[in-house]
Amino acid sequence: MSRWVFEELRGAAVRRDPKEAELFKTEQAEEDEYAGTDALVREVIQNSLDADDGDGQVRVRIAIHDPEDAPDADRLKHYFHRLRRPLQALGVEFARSGAPEQPCRFLVCEDFGTRGLEGNPLLFEDPTTNGHTPREDFYWFWRNIGRSGKTGDDLGRWGLGKTVYRAASRVRCMLGLTVRNSDRQRLLMGQTVLRLHCDNGQEYQPDGYW
Repeated sequence: MSRWVFEELRGAAVRRDPKEAELFKTEQAEEDEYAGTDALVREVIQNSLDADDGDGQVRVRIAIHDPEDAPDADRLKHYFHRLRRPLQALGVEFARSGAPEQPCRFLVCEDFGTRGLEGNPLLFEDPTTNGHTPREDFYWFWRNIGRSGKTGDDLGRWGLGKTVYRAASRVRCMLGLTVRNSDRQRLLMGQTVLRLHCDNGQEYQPDGYW
């Protein structure tokens, strides 16, 4: 089963606690909230419009699911095992089962009529153009913050809009499932952005991947 992986903090690495989502605060947001509902809905819709597959209308569905729809306690324990200590430092309480004490409501954002996250899912550096612009949506979405591969008429170019997904989460994480038009491949990945933290005596960067 998959697990959370964080990069070790080494040598002269920059030490930072992420604050990007503060850019999306609105007047309706409470003091401890990263982003208001309007920012979340706007950015979700914009990302979907930018990924229009050109075959028809883009549809977006946003739904909040109740705890009875969540995974069982054993699966939640596995999901949160590596995150427990850094989340406790952020004020998230955990039950004896190993899952967060607060009931697990979750937000699902789906889109239809989009191309999916195309490109090489193993790419970890900027693609070489060689006179043309390759489509590397997976790379730009998951492995970049404040940088974007969007050009031309694409609505968002700053690479910050996607931070609202995890900003809407009390446990600061998200999972993303994509079905790509080109090869019908289904890919699942997760991301969490916490703070600098220690685990078994080693200090780690805030960003982690599932």
